[in-house]
Amino acid sequence: MSLLTQDWNSSPIVRTAQVVGITSAFMIAGGSGYISYGALPAYKVLPAPLKIKQWQLNFEAGKAAAPWFGLAGGISFSYLIWHQSQVAGPSRALYLYTLAGVLLPSIVPYTKVVMKNVNNRLAAKVKELSTAQQGDDAWTEKGVPADDTVDALVDQWRRLNAVRAVAGFVGGVSGLIALVWRD
Repeated sequence: MSLLTQDWNSSPIVRTAQVVGITSAFMIAGGSGYISYGALPAYKVLPAPLKIKQWQLNFEAGKAAAPWFGLAGGISFSYLIWHQSQVAGPSRALYLYTLAGVLLPSIVPYTKVVMKNVNNRLAAKVKELSTAQQGDDAWTEKGVPADDTVDALVDQWRRLNAVRAVAGFVGGVSGLIALVWRD
């Protein structure tokens, strides 16, 4: 029996693609969501040099993991799109997998284009504040324009990063709905 003639939801390859795609989507949603809504708001009480170091740690962790989850999810959903189109043709599940398959890998160009400016400004702050000592003007960011403080830049980054969390969440929910949808 060919994979294309089996019950398409019972194929091990399809099941694997569903698990990888949906899990990748929710990993992006959870990771980005936690950084934006859990970790970074908790750092507001820290002085600028410590806050920027914490941002950098979170940024580097996300930079190392999120693109791979986007790629894995994108490949998985691409396979599901192809398979669904071969087995059932145009359907709601196909459109939902397509939505998920577009959203997950889109976090990479979104980061490179939309978040580039704030990422660069924060990276400059990391270098600028790396040698700040308690009591320095840099420690309190005395004289720094309000829109160029670590707080302002991290808040801007946090809002932009939340968009990636939403993309992952919508992709994951789309994948879940497509998994159970019966046309």
